[in-house]
Amino acid sequence: YIDTKISDSFRAIAKSSFLGFDSIVWILLGVIILAAIFLALTKPGRRLYAVGTNEQSSIISGTNTGNVKIMAYTICGALAGLAGILYASNDALAHSEIGVNYEMTAIAICVIGGVANTGGKGRVDCLALGILFMTFLSKLLASLGDMTNFEDVFKGGVIIVAVIINITNENIKSRREVLEMERRLCQKRFANLNE
Repeated sequence: YIDTKISDSFRAIAKSSFLGFDSIVWILLGVIILAAIFLALTKPGRRLYAVGTNEQSSIISGTNTGNVKIMAYTICGALAGLAGILYASNDALAHSEIGVNYEMTAIAICVIGGVANTGGKGRVDCLALGILFMTFLSKLLASLGDMTNFEDVFKGGVIIVAVIINITNENIKSRREVLEMERRLCQKRFANLNE
């Protein structure tokens, strides 16, 4: 259902151009920069990571995890509202099913960007690379014509490969940590024997 009553000023939110790029690109860049600054340089941002990594440790350290969760849901809701406005403005389309079936794309972007499904891990810059990759994949499949019917299959395959890579990297990292701990323990024992 295309709403012909959408005003030109509303459509300009996403369609106006600056330095050769639509304003929707500039808004995305602004959100990415603000999110990166918020998560890396502010206490509430670091608390989000802490609660996502280990909620029980956050409680013990005195973090009010309820407030952190409310903040996370509020930010998520505000960004979802912004995405809805930009989508409606970009396509001049307003109906209740906007964004249906985008779940697979969102999950693929997060997994490619290195966000852990258990929470507490991930970086905004890597997430931006996930967005670029999935946009490239969607445009590539669209240019191939009949391949758009298999877009979800490709996205699912990308998710599976990315999860396997993430799990492998985590296993390698944890194995290195164990080996490093064993090396330090051996050094201490050897030092005690020499005394």
